Amino acid sequence: MNPSEYRKRVQQALFTKIRVHHDLTRDQMALKPPAEIQSMIGNPRLVELAYSKERKYSPKELRELMQAIRRWGGGN
Repeated sequence: MNPSEYRKRVQQALFTKIRVHHDLTRDQMALKPPAEIQSMIGNPRLVELAYSKERKYSPKELRELMQAIRRWGGGN
């Protein structure tokens, strides 16, 4: 899998985890403004993953972000 596809999958995993954690349907999630979703995420690194178009990630960084996504929500 190329890096941009992997980044997209990691990003999708983040949005799915947020949606499920907050008990939202896909439609409800789609209607949320970015500022509200950023507030729901809370973690600046994960917010950057969700919304930065220019940021490039190495495979190692993406693995670290995936681990952060797995841990996310435990204390929320």
